[in-house]
Amino acid sequence: MGNAVVRRGFCRLGGAGGCRNSGGRMMSSISKRVSPWLMLPPSLDDTGNVEYKFHRLGSKIEEVYKKKDSGGGGFPLDGHGIQVAGSSHGWLALYNQVNHDVFLVNPITSRHIKLPPVKGVVSRFSLSCSPDDGDCRAMISVGPTSRLVFCVPGRSTEWTPIGDLYCDRWNYRTQSSDTVMREYEDVVYSSRHKLFFCITRFKTELEGWNVADPLSPTMDWRVPHNEELTFDRLDYPWPAECQSESDLKDQCWHLKYLVLDEQSDELFLVVRHVNPRMRRDGSFAEDIYYSKFRGCDYSYPYKTVDFDVYKIDRHEGGKVKLRHMETSLNGLAMFVGINQSCALSASEFPELKPNSIYFTDEKRLMLLSKSPVHNRFGGHDNGIFDFQNNTFSSCCGRCPLVDSLDYGCIKRIDPPPLWFTPPPNTLKASLKKLEVLKASLSLRKLQDFLKSLKKLESLKASLTELGALRASL
Repeated sequence: MGNAVVRRGFCRLGGAGGCRNSGGRMMSSISKRVSPWLMLPPSLDDTGNVEYKFHRLGSKIEEVYKKKDSGGGGFPLDGHGIQVAGSSHGWLALYNQVNHDVFLVNPITSRHIKLPPVKGVVSRFSLSCSPDDGDCRAMISVGPTSRLVFCVPGRSTEWTPIGDLYCDRWNYRTQSSDTVMREYEDVVYSSRHKLFFCITRFKTELEGWNVADPLSPTMDWRVPHNEELTFDRLDYPWPAECQSESDLKDQCWHLKYLVLDEQSDELFLVVRHVNPRMRRDGSFAEDIYYSKFRGCDYSYPYKTVDFDVYKIDRHEGGKVKLRHMETSLNGLAMFVGINQSCALSASEFPELKPNSIYFTDEKRLMLLSKSPVHNRFGGHDNGIFDFQNNTFSSCCGRCPLVDSLDYGCIKRIDPPPLWFTPPPNTLKASLKKLEVLKASLSLRKLQDFLKSLKKLESLKASLTELGALRASL
């Protein structure tokens, strides 16, 4: 890219506070983890069944699971106002913009759980554990205000809101305080602390919510954007090593993710920088409005150009410091998008690249682009970002990396791909299915070989008869 590709930022949450599980149970659950699959857009087969397709990282294997429409209580994914809100613990959250229904769907088993209806677009989604557990809590952000609400899957009849709807923000232009929508940008659950950690959009404020009691949720931890929250760099929220990098970041959209490494109990803040209108040289293209008849110039795609990562360090007295990660993620591979963000140690998963951020496109980016529905861009911004070398690569052959020099390779993908973490037993079943497939292929080869032998024997007999016939003549 022509302009400097921006540097990164991250955060960690360690230290005391919060509920602690027994170490044995925690490590047991962690050891059974599997790396996420890339869920490709669902489609319909020739018989009208929904096909969920998944790409396994580090292999050419593509998992396909079919959901048959039972005709009673099924949840179709082919249009009808259906949107995928996110993934967590092997489940998808889907909502219907027409009738406001919300469902949890397991694409592996085709099971679904109806949640209370909600008005407004669902933008974030997190589960505390599998909904098969009676203690499960589902948390979503909803509506233009991105309000956080939660429920108990299978039991709640309505959503319970948490957090403030508004907050005060200092306006540097008017030198006064303004009241703005609070807007929660991301939420992630910590099984060790038994808390939902969330972060706000306009002010970097962190909160930890205990919703064990559905009737009395409590905020056990809060770090407002004041003297309790400090930074190790003065150029937060987007550090820059040069003026051109700073100028480019200033033009970008900025998306925040809370990424949790369950094994080390570290919490990170990942800031994604997206160039909303990228020229072929990688620079920002000014928005052009032609006329009310011709409209705007939609010939430039958006593209992720950089990440900043901060580790959230908790100190005594409730103070928090965001420490900027410079060139290393301590060997972690991070997954961000509309999934519940997570981090895994690449040393435990050979298919993962260390010090990398695996990212997928989001519906909110497609909406921010202001491009018409028929625009060829959208759902294309997927890839792997090498944090050490500051380079991008493709995460899947079905989702080629967008080359800034070749707009022709960009194809609209709607709905966009997302990261999906299957239950550990799913991987075992998949391997067993693969062994069965190999066995069936071997048997088929043997059958084909025997058929060819029979053909050779038949041909040999025919040649013998032909020889005898020639001799008699």
